[in-house]
Amino acid sequence: MNAEIKQEQAISYFTVLISDIHNVDNYNDDMPVCFVKADNTKIDSNHNIGISDPIITNPYAGSMTGSYAWKGFMYLWTNYNPVTIEVSELSEEIKNEIEELPHYPDSGSIVVRDGVIIVNF
Repeated sequence: MNAEIKQEQAISYFTVLISDIHNVDNYNDDMPVCFVKADNTKIDSNHNIGISDPIITNPYAGSMTGSYAWKGFMYLWTNYNPVTIEVSELSEEIKNEIEELPHYPDSGSIVVRDGVIIVNF
C-alpha cells in the first residue's frame, strides 16, 4: 500500500508541475524545457505523508520524484515528454538570471526566456 501511495503522490506532483508549465505566460507547446536542479541529481517533492520510510524500488532509488529516472516516470504516467535542453545550452545572461529565480513550486520559478521554458527547482 505504501508503494501505491508514493506512486499516486508522484503522479499528482508531476500533474501539477505540468499544469504549472502549461500555464506560464507565453507558453507554447513547441518550446523546449530546461529543468534546473540545484544539486543536479534529484527533485524533492516534499510529499512524504509519513506512513513509513520511502519505498526503494529500482529504478527509483527511494523516491519516485527524486531519482535519476523522474523524467521517464513522468512520461510513463502523464504522457508528458517535452524536448529538453541542459543549462549549459543557455546563454550566460539567462544562467545569471536563473540564480535569482525562486525555486519550484514558488511563483516565478517557471519562466520563458528566449523561447525556452525554464523550471527552477
